[in-house]
Amino acid sequence: MLLQSSETKTALKKIRWIPACKERPPNYPGSLVWKGDHCSLCLPPEMCDISHAILVGSSVPLVENVQFDIEKALGISTKPKPLTVRIKNILEEYPSISDIFKELLQNADDANATECNFLIDMRRNMDIRENLLDPGMAACHGPALWSFNNSEFSDSDFLNITRLGESLKRSEVDKVGKFGLGFNSVYHITDVPIILSREFMIMFDPNVNHISKHIRDKSNPGIKINWSKQQKRLRKFPNQFKPFIGVFGCQLPLTVESPYSYKGTLFRLSFRTQQEAKVSEVSNTCYNTADIYSLVDEFSICGHRLIIFAQSVNSMVLKVCSSKIVVEEFHHTVDSTTWLICSCMDTGDALKFSLHESGRRLGLVPCGGVAVLLTETQDQKWIVKPNCNNIGEVFCYLPLRIKTGLPLHINGCFAVTSNRKEIWKTDTKGRWNTVFMRHVIVKAYIEALCVLRDMAISGELVDYSYCAVWPDPDSVHDDFSVICKGFYEDIAHMKSKEGIKVFSDGISWVSMKNVRFLDDSILKRPDVGPSAFKIFLKYLKKTGSKNLCAVDLPSWVKTGFEEAGCKYVLLENTFSEKQFFSELTEHSPLYDSMGHK
Repeated sequence: MLLQSSETKTALKKIRWIPACKERPPNYPGSLVWKGDHCSLCLPPEMCDISHAILVGSSVPLVENVQFDIEKALGISTKPKPLTVRIKNILEEYPSISDIFKELLQNADDANATECNFLIDMRRNMDIRENLLDPGMAACHGPALWSFNNSEFSDSDFLNITRLGESLKRSEVDKVGKFGLGFNSVYHITDVPIILSREFMIMFDPNVNHISKHIRDKSNPGIKINWSKQQKRLRKFPNQFKPFIGVFGCQLPLTVESPYSYKGTLFRLSFRTQQEAKVSEVSNTCYNTADIYSLVDEFSICGHRLIIFAQSVNSMVLKVCSSKIVVEEFHHTVDSTTWLICSCMDTGDALKFSLHESGRRLGLVPCGGVAVLLTETQDQKWIVKPNCNNIGEVFCYLPLRIKTGLPLHINGCFAVTSNRKEIWKTDTKGRWNTVFMRHVIVKAYIEALCVLRDMAISGELVDYSYCAVWPDPDSVHDDFSVICKGFYEDIAHMKSKEGIKVFSDGISWVSMKNVRFLDDSILKRPDVGPSAFKIFLKYLKKTGSKNLCAVDLPSWVKTGFEEAGCKYVLLENTFSEKQFFSELTEHSPLYDSMGHK
């Protein structure tokens, strides 16, 4: 069985009694790692160590054999669960088919690609199903999903994608995919994923029933092809590679000996057929034409959200190929969306946390952002899209399908569970999420308000209410209440001399220092309420209070300040009923018209 984390620690303590004088054989495989007198077990094992696999059909041991007496003494088994079982378990953690688009985009973004395109290839290729690498490959020679990005795989990328559940990206803080699990979501639709980048092509066959002729060790069900060194041998199987010709610029040298290196990275995911599904130990789900086009619908629904916070990818296109020649871009009636994105880095508590030993180990980065949905008007102005109070989702550079109840999206280096379904709420990771939301997300949130304010002042943003994208405490989900509380705290407590100017009467913009409110007891009075606020505005202007601004305070905004412990700040800036009538008696000729003689 595979050792779990708690068991691994115990196993490592026991294994140290192996005599230190025992010499390590030359070129000893990497599962047992010796450092001085200490030996550790490297887990989990690899699907295919591509750093050693250089020929079609070559493979290396998944885990080298441990002598029976040592195995018995340690009380462990080196026999892992079948690869198909592990993949099947991963698919249960990644149940959404649309995760395929997300994970392939993630790989592209981590590789610093600027474009990530997809192709639904409906060609059945019935005329080229002979002379393949293995007769078993005929089953996966039909319709397929292709994915292309314009960045090449590095050696570590190749190694990383062959490791099941043990990503080398974990220590790379600029990489989104830290778990090495997400790529396996491709097995939702295929049994044989194929990857081409540079001169290398990798084929995975976890069921060992498609390219079994070339797999020497069933525990390593994959082969690696080198198109620079093995062309003579590969040209014996031209039909195997003909589907690649012309797809996203691919021109494999099938007829002439010529150095070849593919500029970019290309994935081919053949849709699992009914024939394959019957015998597959990975998934029994097959894809007919209707199922395939449902992927198009999935893309049209979620595609635009995928690149909102992508770090490198700025273009994503889905195409459809129905014949050998015709390749058309897929068009679907989808409203275009425009997002105002504000990002920031915290140099305070979040930075200190990330620089701590645990923060470095987890690869935490105090950078994050928010995205506000805008709509363009006919006269090329902008408005904050109405009725979007609860659209907010969490992004860890890619959407996590976690709702926040906020009126905007939040993004950043959240500590998330391995299946990216939840953010951590406990232990070190949970504390990080709290610190991150309070100091990074809140900072980006308020910066977005300042940008919207400047757009409103310049006339770019129209019909803008100052609190249009403020958080409603009754709508924000409990896990994200720290954002709501921190938001109102920072606005109430002026960190600078002038404070944050986010209040407006439609003309002037002021901070908490110069904003004034009317008590609800006045506004709710049927005799004076309807006219009280207008009179209050005139009063402030007439008394020469040029720096003061009267602003209407919605009840839910008031609740936000109160729940953040800032009720006293509101009271300091609020005209009570007694103060209101007292001031008006001296300064306003409209006082008598309100029924007070």
